[in-house]
Amino acid sequence: MHRKIRDVASQIHSGLPFSVTGGMVESFIRLCLISHDGRLRTTRYLPWYVRRPIANHFAYRDWAQIAITVANQFPGGDYFEFGSEGFRTLRNFLSAFHLNGHTDRFPDTKFFAFDIFGEPKPSEALTDIEQPYFQVYKGLGGYHYRIAMRRLRRHGLMLDRIEIVKGHFEDTLNDAFKARLRAEKRRVGFAFLDCNIASSYKTCFDFLQDFINDGRAFIYMDEYFQTNEVPGMFEDFCAAIRKRYGMRAHYVRNSGAFGALFILLKEPGR
Repeated sequence: MHRKIRDVASQIHSGLPFSVTGGMVESFIRLCLISHDGRLRTTRYLPWYVRRPIANHFAYRDWAQIAITVANQFPGGDYFEFGSEGFRTLRNFLSAFHLNGHTDRFPDTKFFAFDIFGEPKPSEALTDIEQPYFQVYKGLGGYHYRIAMRRLRRHGLMLDRIEIVKGHFEDTLNDAFKARLRAEKRRVGFAFLDCNIASSYKTCFDFLQDFINDGRAFIYMDEYFQTNEVPGMFEDFCAAIRKRYGMRAHYVRNSGAFGALFILLKEPGR
């Protein structure tokens, strides 16, 4: 009986392209996966190409919930996303921002998306740690990024407020860019860091010290529980923010057990 069920599930899934129908099948399996008392049922008879999108669903859902959590209590300022390769999490926040009626409430808020978008520096300009990491993104090809842009345009929310900043963080977060932000009086209300490697996190933390929203802001680090150096770097960042602005970091929640969301709040009496 079990073999028949497995064979039928395999035939159904392999006979369907990843389409609306395929998505409905996977959604049904996902709903059935958790029993009435909250336990996971066995995945013994699910092939890998069914298991993988179901597992990814829960990680992606956490990213969406991070966006909704922040948008529900948005402190004002701008959204800065460091690591926007596919615009997935950017689209999450655009929707969460719009859901909460902030389009009119915060008419000056902009959404900055930073990434190399498939064009890293030559290998000789990168460290031994950076080379294999950036090579992966270069190998995605131009088609991948054209699809990402098409999906962003199709998302259709506040496209006139999005600014795409292409290049390595250490090059784009330069003095000219900082001078422009100061002239426009821009502050970071929500910083979403998906930097992967420690050196990129360090560059972003140094930048944020100058532009974090004074009094209240959110910061999310996608590799907080993955990259060993990130928690220590964040502690150094928090020490600088506390000294400079009188703000202290408070843990809000995790995301998929790999990322962490914090809120920076002004200390009483500061």
